[in-house]
Amino acid sequence: MANITTLKVAGDGVSHPSRALGNTPYTVENYINFADVTTAKGSAIAASDTIEAIAVPAGTLILNAGVQCIIPDNATALTLDLGFTGGDVDEFVDGFDHAAAAAGAYSAYLATDPQWIAPITTADTIDLLIATLTDAPTVGQVRVWALLVDVAPKRSTAPAIAALKS
Repeated sequence: MANITTLKVAGDGVSHPSRALGNTPYTVENYINFADVTTAKGSAIAASDTIEAIAVPAGTLILNAGVQCIIPDNATALTLDLGFTGGDVDEFVDGFDHAAAAAGAYSAYLATDPQWIAPITTADTIDLLIATLTDAPTVGQVRVWALLVDVAPKRSTAPAIAALKS
């Protein structure tokens, strides 16, 4: 199992598009090409490899996330999960069959999980997990997307809290 980190879309936690728009939801996306993953890893993609796809700053509410097939792969079997390594690896997507997907196909919503999670308190990444794989792909591309809202404090609340205590 490898953790490929060089392909994630970065976020600095300060320049959210929503800050200028009054905390409106915004979309972040990352196109992941399997040939680029192979190059970044230095070897063929394998089952249980994790690709850090989207950096999410602390104080962010994730409304939803998903995967879209952009270019079909050439693997015999390839399923993808989307979630958090070290947590719920299929929080957003469980078993998207990329090997059978046509260009433009989206992953399905999960019936058992809510499509949003509580705001994250520490920076994290939304990760694409190679759940199952037969014959490592040498071609193919997916788009990982997330709908986010910056809910971090915009100013210090210390004076207001101190005033309430006195």
